[in-house]
Amino acid sequence: YPVQTPPNKRINLHEPLSSPNNIDVVHAIKMGGVNERLITRHQLLVVTETVEFVSIPRRSFKDIVAPFQPELRQFSLDTSPRSHAFLQIRIASTDVIGIGTFKTAHPGKLTLVLKLEEPSSACGGSVSGYSIEKDLDDIPSSFCGAEDLPVVVKRLYHQVGRVTRGRIDMDEFTKGCYTPADELQKLSIEANTIYWAIALHGLSHDFIHRKLHSLPADQQIQIPFTRFVNAGLALAHGALPSKPLPSSATTTLRAVYLVEEPIVGRDGEAEDFVKLIHNSSAVPLISEKDKQWYDLALFAACHQHIQYWKTGGIAYVSDYQGSVLKLLVVDSNGNSNS
Repeated sequence: YPVQTPPNKRINLHEPLSSPNNIDVVHAIKMGGVNERLITRHQLLVVTETVEFVSIPRRSFKDIVAPFQPELRQFSLDTSPRSHAFLQIRIASTDVIGIGTFKTAHPGKLTLVLKLEEPSSACGGSVSGYSIEKDLDDIPSSFCGAEDLPVVVKRLYHQVGRVTRGRIDMDEFTKGCYTPADELQKLSIEANTIYWAIALHGLSHDFIHRKLHSLPADQQIQIPFTRFVNAGLALAHGALPSKPLPSSATTTLRAVYLVEEPIVGRDGEAEDFVKLIHNSSAVPLISEKDKQWYDLALFAACHQHIQYWKTGGIAYVSDYQGSVLKLLVVDSNGNSNS
């Protein structure tokens, strides 16, 4: 092949010479050469896991209850969208988002190796009340298409030792981890709860939306657009054991995490998080004086009534909590079957 001589590099003599100030050079070299500052203690308190991420799909209530699709009745690790991923977890005590009765919550980042391909009913289209046009411009409807996301990473724990003074504070008991098999079982139940809550909320949202569209123009009212946060399970695996084990005990599963979309404001900062309705009462927890939150709580109560009615009193979302951006989460202890 003929060899081409590369073009000569030319200096633009018309541009003024920009030489750094000697004081700036000395200061930069002194700062950059301090090797002990390269790695901070905070950076050491970041765990990076290679995981199999299984997204909890958004399916319509109609699809879930259809008699010809029994495989959609429950959340399943086998039929849900999945991707290999890197999960970064900030475990420093100063970074902890919260410690609940059953789970700890930490900030993290999820990097998907492959884009998730979810069912057509999950990414666009008119399904489960998630297609109100202008709202989807600002709020993603699922993890599909996402590659690098800030997330909240939750992990189950159980209390070890005696809780003193009848109070449950993070310093008054030791948190013990479940076995990987127990983690998977309990968090699969929680994932199924989220799966059904998304569908139930979509059912009532569609009902409200269609009723409003049937009214005359002079009777139209504005309603908030609400949805549950995106969520999924992250399964971390280790190497196969060096010594052979009984077939029933052979597994590489090492840890299971519940991964959720964080609730943040439009500026990217943390958003106020409020419990709207407690699971032991149908009456909103919010005072009528707090107009903004009270209206949202009443709207959540309306959702509960519609869900209770449409399911013949069998099922409804019992514990609504969320933010002013109308993002909601399901609060479950991982043991509930409803």
